[in-house]
Amino acid sequence: MTRSLLRSILKVRVSGPLELELWFDTGEVLKRRFSSLAKKGGVFSVLNDPKYCARVRGSHGTIKWPGELDLCPDALYDKGKAIRAPGHVTRCGRKTNEVRNQVG
Repeated sequence: MTRSLLRSILKVRVSGPLELELWFDTGEVLKRRFSSLAKKGGVFSVLNDPKYCARVRGSHGTIKWPGELDLCPDALYDKGKAIRAPGHVTRCGRKTNEVRNQVG
């Protein structure tokens, strides 16, 4: 299945060592592990440190870490594992796509 491009990350949360939950503008929440990326080395070797990985912040529709390491939101979207689909009803009774319109 091909997903649309130009996604934007609205929120990020550390959900475990080298693992993040990412809220996208589609209303989807995806889980993404970074162990395989960290093993590639180079600029990504810093992600081997769970404390460094936990310093992630949302920035301009993507995520970044100190030292200017950032990742493309489309790549994160394509490699993430869905844990909540668009239209999921939240605790306050609104659908996630009511909070922000879908893109694409």
